[in-house]
Amino acid sequence: MDDPQRDVDPTHISLAGAYNYTTGGDDNTLTDREIVHAYEAKWPGLASNAVANAQFLERVVGFLAERGIRQILDLGAGKPKPVAGGNVHEILGSHAGDARVVYVEKDPTAHSHARAMWGSGQRTGYVEADVRDVDQVLAAAETRRLIDFDEPVGILMLAVLHYVVGDAAGVVTRYADAVPAGSFLAVSHMASDGAPAELLADLEAVYAPAGGVAIRSRDEIAGMFCGWPLEDPGLVEVREWRPVAPMELGPHLLLGGVARKP
Repeated sequence: MDDPQRDVDPTHISLAGAYNYTTGGDDNTLTDREIVHAYEAKWPGLASNAVANAQFLERVVGFLAERGIRQILDLGAGKPKPVAGGNVHEILGSHAGDARVVYVEKDPTAHSHARAMWGSGQRTGYVEADVRDVDQVLAAAETRRLIDFDEPVGILMLAVLHYVVGDAAGVVTRYADAVPAGSFLAVSHMASDGAPAELLADLEAVYAPAGGVAIRSRDEIAGMFCGWPLEDPGLVEVREWRPVAPMELGPHLLLGGVARKP
């Protein structure tokens, strides 16, 4: 399985499905699983980035809860997490009973399960939309029902902006402008720094049918925080952001950070 394209049809890849499989879920297809296995065979440890990102999400949401955030907009939420307690509303809710979360996802393979688990709940809502459609997301009935834009909001954009080919920073800015001072922005993003050229080419090839991928430099990723000051330890590999336990790095950097709106 040295060639990631051999015996694998990438034309029906579901980004949400592949991520779901890599993080231990069962809401995925044979194609999703084949692609994950093929790339992991060629680049051992690559799939661990998904697990690292899921753990980063848990730590970030706990951090936001400790800072008084009670409402979160999870942009590019993927599919409901396979482990009980691993969904954003469950993590935030464990700190505060009045927590509210709106999940946003465009992948049609996610909609059925996500609507059933996240949709129109007392404390949760689900919006079927592309994160680039900022006006649609902010004006959605579920967003308006659950998010009070006069109070601080936690904006999660974890492992989603590298799928925004083009002006991703402009998309982030529009969400950032919609929230008041005291809000937080969390971002994780695939970084090109130090990555082998062949790996970058492989990633671009597999994600092309799903709309492409933009693997940006550290400086470009740092520019997505709208000039807001980063919380310690700054923009780092996600495994190194306030870690609970050490985790071995994979062959490709996934950078993450959290910033607070002054």
